Amino acid sequence: MFELEAVSVLRQGREVVRRISLAVPSPGVLALVGPGGAGKSSLLAALANTGACEIQYSGNFRLDGESIKELHGGHVIHVPQHLALNPEERIHGRLMDRYRVT
Repeated sequence: MFELEAVSVLRQGREVVRRISLAVPSPGVLALVGPGGAGKSSLLAALANTGACEIQYSGNFRLDGESIKELHGGHVIHVPQHLALNPEERIHGRLMDRYRVT
């Protein structure tokens, strides 16, 4: 199960997500849908803990009861949105390009 408990996200000091809580049973699918500026990407950046200094969050993210802060490697990644995505490109190729070691 994937859970968010009272998660708030600040981006550059401005609160963009306020105390959201939800639970998605396993296996499950979650879609974040909303207008631009609603906080979708900020929530995902906080979840992936990308280290972006402009993102701060409070609350808890849990995967199967374990805090995501305790998870290591490969469980959560963040693929930022780009308006120029090629609709012919498959997501696997996109992920591999982003995380390829050279």
